[in-house]
Amino acid sequence: MKRKSITYIASLLLASSLCASCIDLEELNVDPNNPTTTQPSLLLTGIAYTAFNQTSSDACHATKQLILTSGESAYQVYKWTRGDFDYYNNLRDVTKMMEVSENGSAYQALAHFFRANYFYQLTMDFGAIPYSDALKGETDAIYQPQYDSQEKVLEGILNELAEADNLLKDNNEIISGDIIYNGNLLQWRKLINAYRLRILMSLSNKTQVGSINIPATFAEIVSNCPLMESAADTNRIERNMKRVAAFMGIPENKLHIDIRWTMIMVNVSDERHSFSKFQKCEKHGINMTTISQISKLSWRAIEEDYSLDKYEEELTKIAEQPRNYTHYIVAMGAGFACGGFCKLFGCDWTAFLFASICAFIGFRVRARCIDFGINVYMSIAIAAFISTCLAYASSYTGLSETPYHPLLACALFIVPGVPLINFVDDMIDNHLLTGITRAANTAMMVGAMTFGIAFVMRVLMMDDITIDHKFSELSMVPHDSYYVYAIAAAIAAVGFSMIFNIQRRLLWVVAIGGIIAVCTRNFVNFELGLGPIIGSFMGSFVVSLIAVKAVHWFHVPNHVLTIPSVIPMIPGVLMYRSLLAFINMNGIVGEVTNAFYNGTTSALIILCISLGVAIPNIFARRYIARDRQIYLEKELEKRRQRGKFIEW
Repeated sequence: MKRKSITYIASLLLASSLCASCIDLEELNVDPNNPTTTQPSLLLTGIAYTAFNQTSSDACHATKQLILTSGESAYQVYKWTRGDFDYYNNLRDVTKMMEVSENGSAYQALAHFFRANYFYQLTMDFGAIPYSDALKGETDAIYQPQYDSQEKVLEGILNELAEADNLLKDNNEIISGDIIYNGNLLQWRKLINAYRLRILMSLSNKTQVGSINIPATFAEIVSNCPLMESAADTNRIERNMKRVAAFMGIPENKLHIDIRWTMIMVNVSDERHSFSKFQKCEKHGINMTTISQISKLSWRAIEEDYSLDKYEEELTKIAEQPRNYTHYIVAMGAGFACGGFCKLFGCDWTAFLFASICAFIGFRVRARCIDFGINVYMSIAIAAFISTCLAYASSYTGLSETPYHPLLACALFIVPGVPLINFVDDMIDNHLLTGITRAANTAMMVGAMTFGIAFVMRVLMMDDITIDHKFSELSMVPHDSYYVYAIAAAIAAVGFSMIFNIQRRLLWVVAIGGIIAVCTRNFVNFELGLGPIIGSFMGSFVVSLIAVKAVHWFHVPNHVLTIPSVIPMIPGVLMYRSLLAFINMNGIVGEVTNAFYNGTTSALIILCISLGVAIPNIFARRYIARDRQIYLEKELEKRRQRGKFIEW
């Protein structure tokens, strides 16, 4: 038994020795509490904590916001006797994070930001500091780094911040270790650019730092204007950009602006320097509130002596603010707008309800298609297809005395009223290239809507000859009282106001505008006998003429009041008659003539609506522009006298 125990022990020792021989002795000598390698995410946590955990009261002492009373303090008499280079110790971790992260990664971008942050604080304390040769003792054996001038340091800092912003642009990298913004790179970009503005504000008495033109860099940072994205007309975009340039002290004769449908190009140049900025506009929506707020901001910045930090903050608030109405409220507005159209075409209230429901569903379908990444024109075609299918299905319920009217109105929420009117406005204002592009976009939207509707009619209604007769028999003469059409026009105008994100306080104003437009059209058309083309022109002309004065009452741009007011005059009946005639055309001369007549008439009506809106606004703008220019010059002179004007 004893011998057996000895055998077991010997076997155990042998096994242990064999296992021990398999273990790398170097692994045994690695201290897990003192790692020699790391990851950028681990470094970022400590770097961010150290950089943002600043509790120094130096600035408060210097500005007399905080006074030490225990004895004479250096801060009380401005004896700046204390300072150190401890920030270089913090920069070692930043440098390490840059070394271990991949080229072009978000971690490298954040490393550039933290480098800029620490070097800026160092140069503000000491002026000339080691910058180009700093922190190269381990890599390049530079143990006595040269001191760079403060100008060179500031130039390098601004370039690093610009590089950080460029690396984060369109960067979808998922990072960890971020205790500040939890990996939200957009928030980091905002911080980086705000920090750039802070540094530039400290240089407001200079025009140049190294190779960086300070006013031009101001323009670069604040030129990301949301106006183009919100469907502002070209003239308004240009006016606002010139006003912002005046706020920043850039003379108009040194500013050159070229606005395209998808690109805004700005050049600032003098005898020695030239700076150009190209800003791409990738999305186009309609947001009347944004247009109004940016216009007000450009004036308020001058009148109230905004700093660039403050201007950037206010611009960011406008860009990020939620819309006035939720998605479903907007869809309901679109539904009732189409219901209002249907009532204007002569339907009963049951058909009004059917048209509203079909349009509501179609509007949500289009929104979901866009959210899924489907092409915008294909989304329009799908939405028109769904709405028209549902409207056709509603005709079999037997609940309405006008069962086919919802087919005329269920997809009219797609009608590109704003791009169409802006197209006419741009062409008259000699912005030909932008105007033609807007016209092409409008044609594509109408074409996509037409395709969706035509597909339904060809597939579902090709054997339904009743529809042909019903559409051809629809009367263009009002058979309801004027107050019914007034109610329908108000509903349609308010519904489109929600789609265009108009302020809630203006809904009643737009409702009255819709009533005036429709009633004026009907009076000129039927009472005076001048026809629908002249009637539509006069309706939009009267509304636009009133709006020229009303913009001063409500402090909003002209288009905010006019466009949703005139859209209820869209000739839906003629558009559908023309479409149906083209679909069912058999080559008969009468059919061809009828199709072209209805199509041409509806196109002329839409064009006259656009002209009626644009003409009073353009002529009024010519006179108003002089007064506003005089006012602008007076405000800039006051700003100069207050010492707040940035001389170029």
